[in-house]
Amino acid sequence: MQMKIYFILLAVFVLSLSLFSILPGEKIINNIAATPAIGALIVAIYTILRDHSAHIKQLEIQQKQQNFSIGISSHMAQKAFDRHLEFCEKYIAEVHKTSRTLLQEGPTEKATIHGNNLFDLRIEYSTWVTDDISNELIEFEGELYKLSAKVGLSEKTKDPVLAGKANTEAETIWEGLLGALLDKDKPENPNIAIESIINKIRKIIDVKDLVDLRSISIKNATLNITKK
Repeated sequence: MQMKIYFILLAVFVLSLSLFSILPGEKIINNIAATPAIGALIVAIYTILRDHSAHIKQLEIQQKQQNFSIGISSHMAQKAFDRHLEFCEKYIAEVHKTSRTLLQEGPTEKATIHGNNLFDLRIEYSTWVTDDISNELIEFEGELYKLSAKVGLSEKTKDPVLAGKANTEAETIWEGLLGALLDKDKPENPNIAIESIINKIRKIIDVKDLVDLRSISIKNATLNITKK
């Protein structure tokens, strides 16, 4: 619509100038012919100024909305980061307690206690822990339960063959959980070895890209506000 208005005004302006140039040279006639051109020029200037003013106001509104959105998103990003940090700190602390128990007592039913504690932490922070993170930890927690179950079976069964088999399986699980803590030269399962689990959790809080993006967004928003 704006382009049509500009074209119409341009056409009036050009037509008036054409009439001004081809009509007889009497002053009155020339003035009359030139009047539409002057009017078209005035209307065009007014329209341009009005549109420019409206455009500036729209940009200001958009900038304010952007600043508001950045403020909200950066707050949520910081909150998510804080909750991730809390989860990682508590989870790693419990994993260290687990390794201490396993090193001191060997295969033990106490592994269930640590498994429950780790599971409870994931539930407590389920709002902030993604499915990908949970899936990285479930197998480790499951091995603790399996270890406890095998130890319990080996101690409670009256069948010596079954007890021996359960005890051997418990030893294998125990070694897999401790991994490099028990034998640095032995290949370990990255899904259950304690050191691998700790490294995975540390990577969860490696949110450099998010922090950089948040910093850049806040800096740009601040510069825009300062310029105003």
